[in-house]
Amino acid sequence: MNAMTPLGILRDYQLEAIDHLWKSWDAGMTRVPMVLATGLGKTKIFTRVVWKWLQENPGKRVLVIAHTDELISQAVAEMSAANQGTRVGIVKGVKFNDVSAPIIISSRQTLQSLKRREQIKRVGLIVIDEAHHAVRENTYGVILDHFGAYDIDPRCVVAGFTATLSRGDKSKLSALWEAKPDKFDNEKYGWGTWEGTFKRMEGYAIMRCSQSRELRREDVALLWRQGW
Repeated sequence: MNAMTPLGILRDYQLEAIDHLWKSWDAGMTRVPMVLATGLGKTKIFTRVVWKWLQENPGKRVLVIAHTDELISQAVAEMSAANQGTRVGIVKGVKFNDVSAPIIISSRQTLQSLKRREQIKRVGLIVIDEAHHAVRENTYGVILDHFGAYDIDPRCVVAGFTATLSRGDKSKLSALWEAKPDKFDNEKYGWGTWEGTFKRMEGYAIMRCSQSRELRREDVALLWRQGW
């Protein structure tokens, strides 16, 4: 179901995701992950999170971190559309260094530089796209530490968005992300399917008989009985 809100037209689960973030921060959490399947509108959600947060925190700055040029371009376009009247700047490489914009889109590669980080002041919210890349031991941890996300009295809050909060290596995501993704990792995937956000996907496998290159009628019948 869609609803018109001050944040624009959002689906029920998108509004719930935003509400979940604020409740987590209000409960004392600082670095909150949000897990939603591909296609459920993570970028749309975090652009609205930024708008809402800026309305409540005038004078503060938002830093959005993405790790590819494509994601940075997407974030700039959607952030500009959702926050009309608010300048969206890019801090990346040698060509872009708009450190005074209220909303800054940057890459973790650029923010590896202490000099570049020190030019960005008054950061109160950090949004990390593809949050499963962020662990305490890598560059993301250094960046969050610099802006005060690990302080006893944190100087900023963090929202991470990803389709899967898991990694193939042994790095512990729990060392960076404080809160479990809660119901947004399973139940909300199901909601997207049941409510028509997603369509159920069906797959078929064709098994070739070892005695012939052609599929026999009895083979087809067997596949049908087995649920293929």
